[in-house]
Amino acid sequence: MSKAYHTSSGKTGTVTVEDNKVTVDFENDNKLSLGENTITLEGVTDYSNNSATRTSKVTPVIDTTRPEVASVTAEVYNNNHVFTIEFSKAVESTDVAKTANANFTLKNEKGELVTTRGFTAAGHPVNAPKFVDGTGNRRVQITTIGELPQGKYTLEIAGIRDIAAIANTMLPYTTTVDVSDVAKPKVNDAWFVQENTGNGSLKDLDIYVTFSKEMAVSGNGSAIDPNKYNYQINGGSLLPLPNNTEVTQVNAQQVRISLPAKENGYLAATDTLNLRIANVADTKDNYIAGNVVSTPVVAKDSRKIGVESAKAVSDKKIEVQFNGYLSSVSASDFAISATSATYGLKLNSVETKDGNTLAHFEITTGQSLDATASTANFVTIRSVENIQSVSPNGIKVGTVNEGLKDGIAPKLAANTTLNVVEGTVQANGKKQYTATLTFNEALNVANNTTGFLARLGGSEATVTAVAAGTNSNEVVVTFEAAGDTQLAGSYVELYLNSTNATNKFVTDKSGNAADASNVSVQRQY
Repeated sequence: MSKAYHTSSGKTGTVTVEDNKVTVDFENDNKLSLGENTITLEGVTDYSNNSATRTSKVTPVIDTTRPEVASVTAEVYNNNHVFTIEFSKAVESTDVAKTANANFTLKNEKGELVTTRGFTAAGHPVNAPKFVDGTGNRRVQITTIGELPQGKYTLEIAGIRDIAAIANTMLPYTTTVDVSDVAKPKVNDAWFVQENTGNGSLKDLDIYVTFSKEMAVSGNGSAIDPNKYNYQINGGSLLPLPNNTEVTQVNAQQVRISLPAKENGYLAATDTLNLRIANVADTKDNYIAGNVVSTPVVAKDSRKIGVESAKAVSDKKIEVQFNGYLSSVSASDFAISATSATYGLKLNSVETKDGNTLAHFEITTGQSLDATASTANFVTIRSVENIQSVSPNGIKVGTVNEGLKDGIAPKLAANTTLNVVEGTVQANGKKQYTATLTFNEALNVANNTTGFLARLGGSEATVTAVAAGTNSNEVVVTFEAAGDTQLAGSYVELYLNSTNATNKFVTDKSGNAADASNVSVQRQY
């Protein structure tokens, strides 16, 4: 076949021939019209080389079916989470394959935007989503940058079109994905105890390994199989565990490797110990990251649990992520050290996150952190030997002096008033007003008129501009109302949009969104 076209010889298509079936694809500017079309096939040749030109009349049937999300799954690959989205039909590549893609938004189980591990401040993937080869533009993958913390996440998908001649746009879709079941276990902690047996110079060696998840104790991924472990002293050769080594489960996430007693023991005082772990899995059959991991093992006496991060989430509340699991957390071990004072704490709650302890504290001594928490540290106030915060194995928290990260939402400055200036009647016949709000810290302000709602004299006003003020902690909102409205005697209301938590119209310099419930002001003029 030499050529296929419709209507005129310039509107050509791509031909595919399979036995006695001919398929012609007309794309882009050469698409069929919605009415009747005459399709011409030139140079149609059979197996005997008989050639002819054939025509056929076709009236297209419009595809009106919207694309839908058939499934969303998650897995861990190369130490990243990979979300795979399966659509019901082929979708438009320009809606999918772009960086910071606003058609995909990820939130955590608290409804907060995910802004780390490969997601922008708006919760969109930094890496451009990609089509899976061979799936005909139906299967899309989003890859994070590093593994997400375990837990449930909400993935929102919208604005995706199919590839029909007249594109159909999907309806907004939301689903929950639990990455706890797909996260690969990690080694959270490893320490040893070498002790005299009481029988001459014989010493035995117990190695304790704590994983981030509940581990399998049977099957191919069993964490109590001695063959899964090798040890290494002073960086030398990898050695198999000796005969008669026992590996037992201490709790769901911890195993004890008990090597048989040996003359003078396995380790001198200055020796270093490493452990190689291979092909162990959690109870969901997820194998350890990389399948093989090597981890240093320290003496229990020198092991101390530390703080991975400390974050002020309000001017009186702090979240502290420890780098180990604590069976007991004592608030009296800790305090907040500010520039000129020490703030006492109480423990509100604890939770386990990736196998480690996340503790929620509250200041009890009447003080409040400043808006950025920039001058405050989370510190231990007891000597190490008197610390009461310990793991189930008696490992204590060590000396801590961790600067607080700013997680405090900006709010209106104390005793602030709604300052409104009445302007002139504009060309559209409406009068312009300018309102200035003063916050307690420097801001980032989006010029988005949907960020605020305004009312004047009980009637809705039209917000025409939102901008940063002369001072870094000010927001200026411009709105319009009927030209005959007078400011004097009117009741003015100004509200931050309730979606600010996700849309972030107003944030502080650390990216914390202002709480809309705090930015609700009224004034009688």
